[in-house]
This record gives sequence, structure tokens and C-alpha cells, in this order.
Amino acid sequence: EQGCADGILTMHSQTSLLKIIDLAPIILGIFSFLLGLNVDRRLKSEMETLEILSQKAALQKELAEKLQIQNDELRELNSTLDGMVYTASHDLKTPVINFESMLKMLRMVKDQPNNEKMMEDIIVRMEAATVRFQNTIGDLLEVSRVEKEESKFEPISLSASISEIITSLQEYIADHNANIELDLQQDLVLGMASGITSIFQNLLTNAIKYKAEGRDPEISISSRKVGEKVEVRVSDNGSGIDLNKQSEKLFKMFTRFHAEGEGTGIGLYIVKRTVVKLGGEIQIESQVGEGTTFTIQFQSA
Repeated sequence: EQGCADGILTMHSQTSLLKIIDLAPIILGIFSFLLGLNVDRRLKSEMETLEILSQKAALQKELAEKLQIQNDELRELNSTLDGMVYTASHDLKTPVINFESMLKMLRMVKDQPNNEKMMEDIIVRMEAATVRFQNTIGDLLEVSRVEKEESKFEPISLSASISEIITSLQEYIADHNANIELDLQQDLVLGMASGITSIFQNLLTNAIKYKAEGRDPEISISSRKVGEKVEVRVSDNGSGIDLNKQSEKLFKMFTRFHAEGEGTGIGLYIVKRTVVKLGGEIQIESQVGEGTTFTIQFQSA
């Protein structure tokens, strides 16, 4: 009741049990700190593992997409090679047979009296076959160039490229009394000069070549910015294409849609392949007897 003496309190405070009790909070704090460090390390390790797995999954997806693109390109290349083999066995063989036949005819008529008219007809036919033969070879070389050309993109001026094409086709345009209107609100696209020239030269030539009977060719070329792309529309008032019948083989190699045309049917194939190589897209709208519109989306420069 009167309390303990100071000496007894001092002795009691120095016992081992009380020292442990006094140190317990410190020990528990250190243990908690170390436990927290271990948990943080484990969480950090797990997060790093998840990030690595995520990066690996993204890389695998990217590689799979690239592989799919390469497979699609290989399939397209195989289709191209099949078409070239067919052409070599058919389109090139036919003129040779024609030459042989016409040479036999020349031998038959050369000694006949009054044979000038017959010989002239044979010569005209041989000249036409020669032109066809040269065009086919030229088209095959153009296909080879398109397939082999490396894609080195740079800013290309649509107005400069199309104006140069119009200048080179000036005589052809004048002979067919064609009129070409330009409305290029967006001028620069990303691509290759040779590719852009090939696209619009083929489209302009076709628009004039396959004009509608009884009216002069009216062609318009316009461009505008659509999102991150440049949209170019090439419209004509020509004879048009029956898309209900021809849509599946529209851009196939050596496909012709007009019996009266003198082409080999490779122009639209080259257009489509070039657009794809430039990272773009192409669509077509057409009605027989009214005209055709090609809509092409290029990468913006």
C-alpha cells in the first residue's frame, strides 16, 4: 500500500522479460518492414513477368499478322505466275501460229496474178498480229516490273504526276476529243512516282479507249482528305462495266470486258497491284452505258 522502494523498481525494469517486452514493437516493426519488402519484390516480379508475357503475346500477334500478309502475297504471286504461264502458252502462242499461217498464205498467193490486194490484206493482218505480240510482251514485262519493284515511299504530287501523264497522252486525247477536268484539293500522297504514274496512266487510257458510242469522253479526277487518307476519284462517261457479271474477275490478269477493245486486259490488274503495294485501297462503281468511277485511297504524305 505504501509502494515499492525505488531499488526494487529499478531491478524489476532490468529483467530479461521486460527488456524483450520493451523491444517487441521494434522487432515486429522490422519484421513487418522486411515482410513488406519481400511482398513488394514478389509483386514487382509478377508484374514484370506479366509485362514480358504481354509483350511476347503482342510480338507473336505481330509476327502472325506479318506471316499472314506474306502468305497472301505469295498466293497473289502464285496467281500472277499462273496467269503469266497461261499467257505464255496461249497469248504468245496464238500470234506465232498466225504468223505461220499467214506466211503459208503469202507463199500460196505470191505467184498468182493480180495478187496485190490479197498480199496487202495478209501484210496488214501480220502487222496487227505483230503489234498484239509486242503489246503482250510489254505487258508481261510491266507485270514483272510491278512485282519486283521495291516500295520506297516518298511524298508525290498528284497534280504534277497527272499533268505529266496528260501531256504525254496529248495526241491520244486530242484524237478522241476527250476532255479531262481536275479538282485536286489534296495534292500530296505517299508513294512511288513510277507507281502513281502507272495507276493514272492506265485509268486515263482506259477511260478514253472504252468511251461510249456516240459521245466524247468526259473524265474528271478529284482528290480530298478523308481522315488520315487521301481519296482520289477518277470518273468517266464511258461504256461502263457490268459488275453483276464481272465483279469477281475485275482485277484479274488478262481479263477483258469489251470485245471491241484492243488491249490485253492487264491494265486494271496493274492498277490494283500497284495500289496495294502503296498501302492503299481501290473500289469501283460502274453502270453499263453510263460510265465508271474508281475510288482510290492513298496514304497521306
